[in-house]
Order: sequence, then C-alpha cells, then structure tokens
Amino acid sequence: MRRAVTALLGALALTATPACARSLYVSAGGLLDVETGEIATGRCIYTRGDRIVRIEACGEVPRGAEPVDWTEYTVLPGLIDLH
Repeated sequence: MRRAVTALLGALALTATPACARSLYVSAGGLLDVETGEIATGRCIYTRGDRIVRIEACGEVPRGAEPVDWTEYTVLPGLIDLH
C-alpha cells in the first residue's frame, strides 16, 4: 500500500504543473482498473503534457517521450488534481 501511495504522489508531482509539456512513457508494475478491481501488469501509460494519451501493453518508447520506470509500483492513472 505504501508503494501505491508513493507512486500516486509521484504521478501528481509530475502532472501538477501546467508548464510541464513533456511526454512520458511510464512502465507500471501494476495498473489498477477501478471498474473491474483487477490489477493489470505489463502496461505502460503514455502522457503528453498533463493528459494521458493512451494506456497500452509496454513496447517501444514513443519518439520524444521520456521513459519512466515505475515497475516497482502499482499505479492508478487518471486522478484529477483539484488544488
């Protein structure tokens, strides 16, 4: 649980600044699907700026994206920072 919270806080820190227009390709150890309650493995999250572009099976890092290795963590993408 502590790892999940740490990963969530890290995700918020990366996306909290609107000036952050870089692209990230995050390799997640586990990805929680809140609709099914299942944790998918081998998934990557591709972001551009502050938006999730797609979630897919991990593969080649898209051109211009910075690879981020969070294979030690379970993530929950798509939360909204309301602050």
